[in-house]
This record gives sequence, C-alpha cells and structure tokens, in this order.
Amino acid sequence: MTKPVSWLRMLVPETQEVFKRFTLATLLIALFTLVLLVKANFHDISDELMMRLLGGISLAAYLAVILSLVGEGRGRPVSVVLKVIVCAGAILAAYYFRSLAFLPPMAIGAAILFLGNSLFFRKDRDDVAVWDFTHKLWTAVIFTIAGSIIYVIGVFSISTALKSLFGLNIRHLVENWLLPIGLGFLAPVSWLSMLPQYGEEDSDSLRNPGFISRAVGFLGTWILAPLTLIYAAILLAYGAKILMMQQIPNGEVAKLVMPFLVIGTLTWLILDPPFILEKKLARIYQKLWFWIMIPASILLGVAVFIRIGEYGLTVDRYLLVLAVVWALGIALWFSFRPERKRDIRIIPGFAALLLALGSIGPWGADGLSTLSQMNRLKAGLKANQSLDSEGHLKANTDMRITDTKAAEQTKGALVYLVKHKKSKT
Repeated sequence: MTKPVSWLRMLVPETQEVFKRFTLATLLIALFTLVLLVKANFHDISDELMMRLLGGISLAAYLAVILSLVGEGRGRPVSVVLKVIVCAGAILAAYYFRSLAFLPPMAIGAAILFLGNSLFFRKDRDDVAVWDFTHKLWTAVIFTIAGSIIYVIGVFSISTALKSLFGLNIRHLVENWLLPIGLGFLAPVSWLSMLPQYGEEDSDSLRNPGFISRAVGFLGTWILAPLTLIYAAILLAYGAKILMMQQIPNGEVAKLVMPFLVIGTLTWLILDPPFILEKKLARIYQKLWFWIMIPASILLGVAVFIRIGEYGLTVDRYLLVLAVVWALGIALWFSFRPERKRDIRIIPGFAALLLALGSIGPWGADGLSTLSQMNRLKAGLKANQSLDSEGHLKANTDMRITDTKAAEQTKGALVYLVKHKKSKT
C-alpha cells in the first residue's frame, strides 16, 4: 500500500495534503479520469453519455472545491453529507439535462466565477485579501496550463524519439493512458495543491508585493488600461455613428462590445490593490471605467434585443442578455453607490448568480430559447396556412408558401430546434 502512495506523491507533490483538504473533489477528479480511460480504451460509452458524465462530474468537482473553501473560510467544515448531496445532484442534473433544460457548461462557468469568492463567503469586506486569493488562484491555473503543455510536448517527444531510434511505437500508451491520466487527474490535482488556505501569511500582495503581483500590476497599468481607454474612445465614437445612422450592423456590435466589457472589467479588478493605485493612470482608469460601461452596455443591449425581435431567442443571445444585465448592473452599482458598498466580490458573484439561474429550468437559456423558436415556428407555419384547424401540420399536398418572410422564419426556427435536438418538443 505504501508503494502506490509513494509513487503518487512522487508524481504529484503534496498529494496527501490535497486529498485531505479536498477529499471529495479529488475522488471526483479520479472518477473523471476513469471515464476518460474507459472511453479511450474500451469505447463502451456513447458520445452523449460521455458528455453527460464528464459535464456532471466536472460541475460536481468544482462545487466540492467551493464547499471546501467555504468551510475553510468560516472555520468550520461543510458537512460531508451536504457535499455529497450537492455533488450527486449536479451529476444527476447533467445526466438528465434535456428533461431539465439544463446547460452544464453555464453552471460550470458560474462555479468557476464563484471560486474566488468562496473563501470569503458571507464574511466582511476585505478587497485586498479577495484580490490576493483570486490572483493566486488564477496564477495557479496559468502554471497548471503551462505544466500541462510541457507534459504533452514531453510525452509526444518521448514517443517520437522511441519510434525513431528503436522502432518502438507507444502512441497508444500516450494517447489512451498517459494523456488522460496527466491532463484528467494530475493537472487538476496539481492546481488544487497550489490553492492558498484562508489566513495564509504571504507578503506577496498584502504588504510587500513580489514579482508576480508587480508584473500583474504593470500589465494592468501600462498595457491593459491605456489600450482599453483608447478602445473605449473608438467604441463610443462608433456608438455615436450608429445613433446618427439609425442602423445597427448585423452581428458586429456584440463582437466589438462583449470582449471590451469583459477585458475592461478584468483590468479594473487587476488595478484594485492599493500598491497599484499609487499610479495616477490606475486611479484615472478606476474612476472612469464604470461610467464608460454604461453607454457600452446600453449599445450592446439595444443590438441584442433588435436581433431577438428579428430572429428569436437562442442560447447565445440569452447569454448576451445576461451579459448586458451583468455589465449594466455592476456599472450602475459601482458608479452611484457609496464607496463602502463597492465590494469587488459583487463583480464575479453577480455574474455567477446570473449564469447559475440561467443554466436550468424553463426560465433558463435552453428553456426560453426552445420556447421562443417553437413560437416562431408555429407563427411561420400559421402565416403560410400550413396548420389545420386543430393546430396540426397539414399534409404536404396542402402546403403552399404564401409568405416568403414567414417561410424563412419557419426554416430558421426549425433548423435551430433540430440542431439542438428539440424535435420532441
């Protein structure tokens, strides 16, 4: 028993500590890896079942990490029973995602956004500590990704060398075993090993910022902030042009505004610590950003609702609506609320809440989008007199196109419903 443990500790530093701190999450990561191995080697899992299992297990693992961090932050572990119930519920919801109108990627996104807040859940405001933990969390992600890339390059280089020099082909071993184990298990466990604990003493960004914090501050102050402000001027001028022409280009506004809102807000968060705000440019950006967000959010909102009126609601447009609500909400809050109310946890927390609410149910992205497209389909068929008195589709011999626009609407709605496997709706 000691040999496997020693071997595992050699591969992943502090494995025992990670397992002790994130027991359920580690077990779920192992289950995730097992599913990958079964699919790669035995092909006994269909693609849809694979998607259901991996989506549910991924969501459950993130929730397990969040609950562990919440317990650390409050000084009292969350009940194991509660953790198991929450994680089992996530896996079941992903398995029955069609009947629940559940979108696991949205729920996973909500969980990821909430990670930085979880250690400080229901605690007094401490922006510097939140910033410190969150930036370490994402720094750990960057190191994990870098390590994963090196790992992939390394195993493929070894495979190529063995084949060239000795004629030994280990490609099957690499693709079916080493990659699933390395990327599915070792990488996330390594990331967990780098997460700081609540109250962990570190002067990196609290009193005497170290290299990484200063590098982040430099990136935000002298690169992201000026570029975002220049882009803001261009975007506001573009908005004025649209206002004068009374015409919104198809699809362009979302592509221009959405990345701007996200990157600009991330820049604001990067500039939040006191040691960065010593720079005048950082202070100017902090004062201007949320006022800039207001017209940009309104421009995006107008463009999105025009498209919804023309082509109905889809999951992508639903997400854009959530983005408008999030951006306009935090812009108004941070512009007009007093300083003491401007807790940086609101920014990712509000986004996480919107994504979580929109990920499931008849009110969610999938449920409302399906309803919208079904209504468009019925309206198009009715306009072309393709439905009988009971609302059923007429026989093909009785169908005639009398309204070309309605026919195009019907075609678009039908394509969406079939593509998203809503034929039984």
